[in-house]
Amino acid sequence: MSKGIYTLSVLLAVVFCKTVNGDIEDIVKELSLKLSESQVKEDTTFIPGEQWAQQKGAYPSHVMLNFVGDIEQQILRNYGRFYDNNAFVTLWVTVMQLEAALLPGGPDVGEEQLSLALDAIHSYHDRNRQTDSSILVFWPQKLDKSTGVWVCDAANIGAVAVDEKIMSEVMVWLLKDIGLVNDSEALKEFTQTIQDSINEFHIPADADDTFVNIGLGGLLEKSKYKTSYSKWQQDNPNIVIPIKAGSEYSYQPLGTDIDNSLIDPRSYFYLRNFLYKKQNQSNSIALPTTWMVSFSENAKLVDKKVRMPFNLNNVDLTVSANVLYGITAAALSNWTLGTLDGQMYSDIVDMLIYELSHNFTNRPDLALTYYPSKFVFFWFTSRTLQLLKAASLSRKLPFSRMDDALYDLESYLRSNFTDALLKEAIHDESVAYYDDFLGGDDKDIFGKPVNHAEDRIFSTAMAANTLLYTWRDGTDLSGQTPLLVSTTIQQLCSWLEKHVLSGEYKPHNVFFSGSVKDSYLDMTFFYPTNYQYWLNGTKLPPDFEVTFYNSIHSAIGMFGMEDANWYYEELQKEHFGQKTPTDFHGYNSDLFAFWSSDELTYSATMLALTQCQYLFH
Repeated sequence: MSKGIYTLSVLLAVVFCKTVNGDIEDIVKELSLKLSESQVKEDTTFIPGEQWAQQKGAYPSHVMLNFVGDIEQQILRNYGRFYDNNAFVTLWVTVMQLEAALLPGGPDVGEEQLSLALDAIHSYHDRNRQTDSSILVFWPQKLDKSTGVWVCDAANIGAVAVDEKIMSEVMVWLLKDIGLVNDSEALKEFTQTIQDSINEFHIPADADDTFVNIGLGGLLEKSKYKTSYSKWQQDNPNIVIPIKAGSEYSYQPLGTDIDNSLIDPRSYFYLRNFLYKKQNQSNSIALPTTWMVSFSENAKLVDKKVRMPFNLNNVDLTVSANVLYGITAAALSNWTLGTLDGQMYSDIVDMLIYELSHNFTNRPDLALTYYPSKFVFFWFTSRTLQLLKAASLSRKLPFSRMDDALYDLESYLRSNFTDALLKEAIHDESVAYYDDFLGGDDKDIFGKPVNHAEDRIFSTAMAANTLLYTWRDGTDLSGQTPLLVSTTIQQLCSWLEKHVLSGEYKPHNVFFSGSVKDSYLDMTFFYPTNYQYWLNGTKLPPDFEVTFYNSIHSAIGMFGMEDANWYYEELQKEHFGQKTPTDFHGYNSDLFAFWSSDELTYSATMLALTQCQYLFH
């Protein structure tokens, strides 16, 4: 498409849809101000029934439970929420603020706001490493003096979950104005779910926060915030360490080392067809894992209260997308990176495209292990395309594997993926929006179905950002952008402009969860396995029963690869009394804990509107 035809398509879009109006600049400013005001200015400690522990410099997020149904369930979902301090939200809010600030006319963040955030982020560097390795954890760490090991400590929900008296005080505090009685069955279920979850909070360092932090450094390097960039460099003196660690902890199913070849059987289930395809093309495969710890290291840490869930690593597509972006940002920076792990880099790209084109093997709950929102994954993936495309316009990419990645990502995301995403848009006269699942299966006071669309703002913003990052060449839209794409983007921004601050919809999201969203679908041991051992290397007995206590020192996983016939036969059998669940029933089928942040919604919307303001207004 020529430049002239592209210009005409934009003009036609202005005529045939409601375009972004003059209020957008004010809305962007208000969103920027909301983010600045919501950033925590002073540390506070947890006082049951009075105040949450809050970390200075962090942006707020809350742990909630996905209750679905009648009014009581809705109250518990929206009011029974626990403030949480974590690295992920502050990293991503800061990233999106910088992405917006880098655009022409984008909102200013300010060195003071960035400095507060960077101080908070730096506190999440894993203190169990001998040097500052720039390997991060999700929660703040607390020293266990009895073992000398730093353990992740979710201060608020952790304190609540281990003490029934504190739990009762907090629930009365949260629900005092709602009128929900303490002896309700729903409230009892809420309490039990929180108490059951505490044992999964003592997790090791993870690749997701680690590589998002690397990407943050790449954005700061390109920004005008030189003081903040200098601070980030001081906090992260050797980026080679985390990038090398990402390769060392990678999943290598064709190898024989248990530290790289043992994987969560849920990951193997959704990945197996991709792995068979790669096996026919190559004698090696390397994919990033979620946890920055090996199986052997994990076995030594279990009794020190640090462990991977189920004692197994896994492959999460969303984590992999962030690892890909972090490696790309490092390679394109002025830092000393050395060589690129071309095997893992290319395998990530191939995996992301394969799973996108095969609908996550019909199990998004397994493929998006910790990040239920597919729109989050879509945007994370499109970011690498945008980063590579923008760099390629002004320079030669430093590695040939990056040229291949650019070609493959652009070819798929700008064709089949875009077509599929556009078909999901919901059109309402001159605007459009996207829905996910939060609040989508509720009932009104008469028992009739109602969609409260509590993640509609967030989903719409992330879908808009995905389309924009897929079709932008640098700061401008590609001259090849189809009319339907540019029109839909403007319709999405028009909807966001109207609703983000209207109060009509909640600004909630489901940016994070545990790996188990449905206890009948997502337990590791319901899937075919060929490795069933105690952590000391002793084989589990034939009559082994899975309980919480004996699962702490055992691992039931997939080692290496088995052929397709073996796997098919295993799928026909029961595993620990349960047939392997092969169908996904949606995220509203069972109760599970999730993390939500209004600030993530506001920053995502601010980013989308800033781009629309520049491109179309």
